Amino acid sequence: MGYDGYKKVKRVKISVLVDLEGLTLSIIVVPANEKDSTLYVPTLKNFKIQRPIGSL
Repeated sequence: MGYDGYKKVKRVKISVLVDLEGLTLSIIVVPANEKDSTLYVPTLKNFKIQRPIGSL
């Protein structure tokens, strides 16, 4: 857990990537003291497209 200096509490921050229907594609959980701008790349890297074997 990280310490959020603004709110003066220990919490976690969740970065979520969803599709147009609101279905979850990727989730990253980090300490609250992380900046939002540093979460974009890890959230996108965590997203993987699973394809059936043998398709292009």
